[in-house]
Amino acid sequence: MQFLHQPLTWAFFLVLLPLLIHLINMMRQKKVQWAAMEFLLKSYKKHRRWVWLKQLLLLLLRMVAVATLVAMLAKLVTKDEWTSFFSGRATHHYVLLDDSVSMADRSGNTEVFDVALQALSQITARAAQQSTPQKLTLIRFSQASKSVNQTAVEAMDLADLNAETITGSFEELLQNKGSSLHVSDLAMGPEAAVGLAESLIADAVDEKRILHVISDFRQPSASDLQQTKDALGRLENEGTEVRFVRCAQQRRANLALTELAPAAGTQAAGVPFFVNVKVKNLGEQTVPQVLVRIKTVTYAKGPDGSESPPQTDQLPDILINQLEPNQTALRQVQVAFPAPGQHVIEASLPPDALEADNRIWNVIDIPEGAPVLIVDSDLDQTGAYYLESVFRPGLRTNTGIMPTSQPVEFLRDASADELAKFDSIYLVNIASLDEKSMENLNRYVSNGGGLGIFLGPDVNANAYSRWYDDGRGAFPLPLATDKELPLQTSGEPDVQFQDHPIFQVLLGERNPFARTIAVQRYFAPPLRWQPKEGSTVQVAARLRNGDPLVVEQRLGDGRVVAFLTTVNPEWNNWAREPSFVVVMLQMQSYLAAPLRDIAARYAGSPIQLQLPTDEFAQEVRFVPPQDTSVGATAEIKVQAEMADNSPLMNVRLGIAGDSNQRSGETDMRGVYTMEAIQLDGGEIRQRFALNVDHQESELALASDADIRAALAPLSPAILDADKLIYEDVADAGFSWTRILLFALLAFLLGEQWLAYSASYHPPRSVAATAGGLR
Repeated sequence: MQFLHQPLTWAFFLVLLPLLIHLINMMRQKKVQWAAMEFLLKSYKKHRRWVWLKQLLLLLLRMVAVATLVAMLAKLVTKDEWTSFFSGRATHHYVLLDDSVSMADRSGNTEVFDVALQALSQITARAAQQSTPQKLTLIRFSQASKSVNQTAVEAMDLADLNAETITGSFEELLQNKGSSLHVSDLAMGPEAAVGLAESLIADAVDEKRILHVISDFRQPSASDLQQTKDALGRLENEGTEVRFVRCAQQRRANLALTELAPAAGTQAAGVPFFVNVKVKNLGEQTVPQVLVRIKTVTYAKGPDGSESPPQTDQLPDILINQLEPNQTALRQVQVAFPAPGQHVIEASLPPDALEADNRIWNVIDIPEGAPVLIVDSDLDQTGAYYLESVFRPGLRTNTGIMPTSQPVEFLRDASADELAKFDSIYLVNIASLDEKSMENLNRYVSNGGGLGIFLGPDVNANAYSRWYDDGRGAFPLPLATDKELPLQTSGEPDVQFQDHPIFQVLLGERNPFARTIAVQRYFAPPLRWQPKEGSTVQVAARLRNGDPLVVEQRLGDGRVVAFLTTVNPEWNNWAREPSFVVVMLQMQSYLAAPLRDIAARYAGSPIQLQLPTDEFAQEVRFVPPQDTSVGATAEIKVQAEMADNSPLMNVRLGIAGDSNQRSGETDMRGVYTMEAIQLDGGEIRQRFALNVDHQESELALASDADIRAALAPLSPAILDADKLIYEDVADAGFSWTRILLFALLAFLLGEQWLAYSASYHPPRSVAATAGGLR
């Protein structure tokens, strides 16, 4: 027997109140000698035992009524002793514990995850008080996400506690298993955990099952719950009771760094470039004076390829005057690395409710220069000269671009790997290309390369139309013939630039640079040609007569930009205009951008690369982040996977074997360093930045209505963690509240009857006569 509201049990002392009132009334009575009462006293002595019995019963009934009221309010529950004696059926608690990033939401020194652990302790403590056998299975979201495509037997090892008999506290269970719990750096929902629990429950027999989902239930997680609806429905149909335990009660202010990436521009040793920094306000209040700290870590390489000791530099802070709710601010910081190598840039915010998203990293691979291939069919290389004068203007100015000239036959004979060494390729007045050259360029662009094409008097329009191949080739449009642009009479500029990254400097109707560009001749497409609907072709610049002058197409992962006029001042004067230099540099940045576009890596995603088998040892070392997460190890050794008849071996971290299962080795945010030993005794290092998924930065809470709407028609119990001690009645035993209510009503009716019967009531006739005598 126990009471859920223990503090109310002090009210049982009120049971003595009727006895105290009775004693006080006896003390107030005085003995008065009255001869007329002698007859009554004799009658009283004759019946006093019966009178005393009635008064005693009345007193006891009043005391019992008070005790019943207190027991009902304190919620008396008892264990089902007879059921446990005859059946011994166990109760199995399956606890799914959310340990995603948002559970680190902090108020003072208390995290939401601490509240979750307290709720888990309360569940365990309550279960330990039961007379029937109690078991506990604990599954963290981060562990369950490793269970995809695993059998139930394999999945059992992912549970922190698996069908452990509850005999003591939760802390004792964890200590016996040698486990520790903390918030991970991962973003995940409950789907994998529910699926793992379902597979474990399917193998359980003859037990009462309760599934507890302990989470903060943010707004993004409400949509994640829809993916668990079918599995939860099957569990409920099979008799499993489902309970959601909410640990977060309040949405707190939070700022998050959502992006840290180089802006468009050439990245090379000694060349300054800009880095974009994005900060988002995910709170409900405007935040003033947001300070962002930026630092770089330079890993310079020596002549022999070895790395020098890292050098850390603190860059000027970024100050954002204010951030409105749900606003994202974009700021740029200029960075320059003096030497080639893989360098690190880091941004950080002051501490707030969620500290995991206050730091972000990026690894920037800085080469000696950006290699560019120029192919010019002219013997005097006039077109190549104008491009080279922009890309490599002189010793005092370093653009970071390293142009190389080759004859047109190079495109036919070069391998895919040779072409892939160039960030971009420029074709200048090439008359035509053979099939092999077109095939090589199509493949180069599809793999992420950039192709710039300038036409000229030697161009064969039919050859380029064949390369267009009805939209399947790299050339973006069919050509008809070259023609002259009629002389202008209205003062309108020859070229009308569209909103395109290459021509940002020339936008605007009154831009003086745009008005001085004169075009005399160009290649025109067939009459009434327009880009096909749904294609990636777009016109970036038009002539004043409406014909296209610059056309772009995206093919695969790469980009093609075609100028339908010459690059040298033969058909136009652009090469002599100041805007030419800016546009060509912007064009180079735009064409090379896909090669620098590396998808954001989040904590938990695998690290994969390939190394030549004949150059490196099979064992590769990884050094994980040491200053960002709990449980970091000093070093992880990985055996590269050798493939038959392949010159490359695969290095994979964060993947278990051939199953593509997440192994957990990349679950920490920060910078990972790979160290590979070369067979000649040298060593190379490569770095990878893994950040927190900023979707976890959204701390807005999902309401109970949102959760039920996502799970409809299911309607699980939703409990608050801080009220769990009062709400968790079902597994505590049998509740006597309703029975005590009816008993109290019966006791009160009985008390009224006894009180009436124990008091004196004259007959009505006597009472009426007495009234008349008055």
